[in-house]
Amino acid sequence: MRYLFAGRRWPTPAPAGPDTTEDLIERADGADLGPASEAIAHAGRLAPDRAGPVLRRGLAHPNPVVRVAVAGALERQPELAAELMARLLVDEDPGVRMWALRTAERLRTPGLRRLIEDRAAREPLPDLAALAHLLLGQGPQPAVVPAES
Repeated sequence: MRYLFAGRRWPTPAPAGPDTTEDLIERADGADLGPASEAIAHAGRLAPDRAGPVLRRGLAHPNPVVRVAVAGALERQPELAAELMARLLVDEDPGVRMWALRTAERLRTPGLRRLIEDRAAREPLPDLAALAHLLLGQGPQPAVVPAES
């Protein structure tokens, strides 16, 4: 089976054997976004001790597409979610933060709730702050507009 990614087809990653974690790390670190994202997605299906190094490498990737893939892969890695989600929720890219909030919503662990509360209080973009408040069951909060002096 092959997956369609941005108009190009990439082969489905082979099932991970005991020696393929390094291969996944190498692909996750690459400049080609298709294989990098696929390596991250595949790591999401591995045991946490093998997935962790691949997902951590993806967090350091300069392209937000790969960091979004890390947020998606964390849905299958609740053991790693609190540690890695803390970094995703403060990512410089708003799309990465949005996907991290959505993943945290689906996981619903106590440690992630604290991270969402923090993001709701500190998020500079009103739409993402409203999303964080909705995830906390607080409803959208009104935007604070500074008074003119």
